[in-house]
Amino acid sequence: MPPCIQRSRSTPDAVQVAISLEERSKAASLLRISADEVSVAVTQGSVQCAGEVLDLMAKVLGTKHSQLSLSKGWNERSKMLLVAGMTQQQVYGKLTAWLADEADRARGKGY
Repeated sequence: MPPCIQRSRSTPDAVQVAISLEERSKAASLLRISADEVSVAVTQGSVQCAGEVLDLMAKVLGTKHSQLSLSKGWNERSKMLLVAGMTQQQVYGKLTAWLADEADRARGKGY
C-alpha cells in the first residue's frame, strides 16, 4: 500500500488520498500512483479544478459525490481527497484497476 493512501485520522471509516495535479491537459485522467501521490491530469488550473477532480474520482472509485471531499494539499498543485465508506485496499484496488484498463485501451486491447 503506498503511503499516499492512508486511513483518515480525523474521519472514521474514511481514506485520505494525496493528489498531485497536472494542469492544462486535454482531458481529466488518472496518470499514475507513486509512494508520495496519485497524479491526476486536469483541464483547468489547480484553483478551478475541484469539480473536475471529484467527477473523475467518483467515476474511478465507483462512489457517489457525497462520499468524496477535496481540500488543500501541501502546495498549490496538490489536493487531499477524503473518501468515505471505503478501505485503503478498496481505494488502491480501484485506482490500480483503472490504470490497468487505461493502459489496455492505450495499447488497443479491449474496449
